[in-house]
Amino acid sequence: MKEIQNTIIYKYINRTKLSDSRRAIYFYPGDKIPKKYTTTNFVFKEKNNKKTLFNISTNQFVIKNPKTFGTERSIPISGNKFYAGFDHPSTRIKVIESIKSDFLKYFDKLKQFKKEDYPLYIEFVYFDVFNDKHSGSGIKKKIQSQDLDNLRFAYEKCSQDLLTGMKRIVDDKLTFIRKISSEFIIVDDPEDRQLYIRFFKYKPGYKFNSENKQIETI
Repeated sequence: MKEIQNTIIYKYINRTKLSDSRRAIYFYPGDKIPKKYTTTNFVFKEKNNKKTLFNISTNQFVIKNPKTFGTERSIPISGNKFYAGFDHPSTRIKVIESIKSDFLKYFDKLKQFKKEDYPLYIEFVYFDVFNDKHSGSGIKKKIQSQDLDNLRFAYEKCSQDLLTGMKRIVDDKLTFIRKISSEFIIVDDPEDRQLYIRFFKYKPGYKFNSENKQIETI
C-alpha cells in the first residue's frame, strides 16, 4: 500500500483548559463547617451582601477550596464525553477547538491531496503511557484507563473536520475516505507522547461475491 503523506503530532493535547484560574469558594451559614473553623477565632461577616465565614486572627475570609483556588481549570480529553455529553455545550466547543488548535500547525505542513490520491486510507497510531489502575474487587472492580474508542472519537473526527476545513482533503465522506484504522503503542515516558498519522491510497481488502453471496478477501 502506497503511503502518500504523514505527520507526527508531538505531545498531542490530552487536556483542555476551561479557565485560567479557579475562583475562591467560601463558607456560608448552613454549610457543613469543618471542626477547625468552629473556634472563637471564626465568625460570619458580611461579604457581597452574604454572611461569610471570617477568620478574626488573619483578618481574612476563609476559603473553602484553598488547594484549587487560583489554579488552572482543565478537563481530560475523552471521547466518551462527546457521547455522554458535557456539563455545558460550550465545554464541548472548547474541547474541539483545543484539539484543532493543537493539530493545526502539523496539518498546515501537509499538501493538498490530489484527485488521483482518493479514496484515502488514514492510519492513526497513538504513542502514550498506559494507565491501567485497578480498584475494588469482584463486580465492583474498575479499570482506570481510557479505551481506544475514546481516543478515536475525540481525535479522529476532529482531524477529519480540520483537514476538510483546511482544504487538505475535499471532504470526509466515504467518497474520499474509505478506511480509518487506529493503534495504541505503549511508551514509558509521558514526554514521548505523540500521534503518528499516515495517509495511504486506499485499496480494498475484501470483495462481495454476488453469485454465492459471500465475502471474499482480495
